[in-house]
Amino acid sequence: MDRLDRSDVVWSYGVREFQFSSPAISLTGLTGTSYPTTALSAGTTYYWEMNATNASGTSSWAVPSPTTFVTIPPAPTGLSAGSITSTGATFTWTASTGATSYGLTASVNSNFSSPVVNQTGLTGTSYPTTALSAGTTYYWEMNATNGSGTSSWAAPSATTFTTAVANRAPTDMCLSNKITNAGTAAGTRIGTFSTTDPDLPNDYHTYALVSGTGSTNNASFSIFSNSLLSGGSLTLGTKSIRVESTDQGGLTFDSVFTITVLAACATCVDDYTQWPYSKNITLNTTATGAKVANTVTSFPVLVRLNPGISRGSRRRVRWHGRAFRHEQRHAPAVPDRAVGRRFRLP
Repeated sequence: MDRLDRSDVVWSYGVREFQFSSPAISLTGLTGTSYPTTALSAGTTYYWEMNATNASGTSSWAVPSPTTFVTIPPAPTGLSAGSITSTGATFTWTASTGATSYGLTASVNSNFSSPVVNQTGLTGTSYPTTALSAGTTYYWEMNATNGSGTSSWAAPSATTFTTAVANRAPTDMCLSNKITNAGTAAGTRIGTFSTTDPDLPNDYHTYALVSGTGSTNNASFSIFSNSLLSGGSLTLGTKSIRVESTDQGGLTFDSVFTITVLAACATCVDDYTQWPYSKNITLNTTATGAKVANTVTSFPVLVRLNPGISRGSRRRVRWHGRAFRHEQRHAPAVPDRAVGRRFRLP
């Protein structure tokens, strides 16, 4: 008898996947030499075997070589961009079942053309980069790979992130007041500092007295927060201090300020209980007499007139023969409840 070729007598095949106790696939009666399936799970290892059947019976199970295969892994999940700076970020993700490596792409374009990050073969679940540009919005996506192939691309739920704007240095500094009196108690606020910075309002500044040109009298003052405070025992004259403003990124701007210390003013108002018919008031407007830095050429004059002075008399108040402009003001702080008239030079 001639030996029959097995293919001549096989009528059907059986295939099953295992762990065979709970097969994902268990089929009989297959014809042909292939069978496609979509009943598997991504990134999962499967064992499988086959047998053949004809009218005489069914063969033993045949195990393929290799005995297992792994499906393509699912795309990564849990994608997140964190630790974002002006030039970098750290990408993180959750591991995919069965993945041996990952790919990551980031681009300023939503179609991912011209990527600035284009990595494959990444292991682990994070990737830091410093290849980004300040103040720029990026799109990014990832995939997962194993020996069977590569998953589809997965985009994070927040499909974009934007890098921080690069820190820029302060450009100027101001002090709200530069005049104080001699003998001012230590800790008395003289004025407050403010800074000009192109990053405002998304920046903040600290202030400190620093050594250098113009720091001659730093020891006579102190700074708390943004306030310049008297150090006590200030003497008459001008004092020079050097102050540094530092932004949150560590960039600085230094400025020198001149503080003018005037004599303490015991009473700054001439009080005439008996206003005569004619009274000469002498105002010394020189820098020395007025105790200011420069000669005064324009200033207001306030005269409070007792209610006993007639309205007509008030109207006859003159400055070098010219009438004052005036306006009626009630002055409740004056003890005798006097009606005040504020006169200004014409």
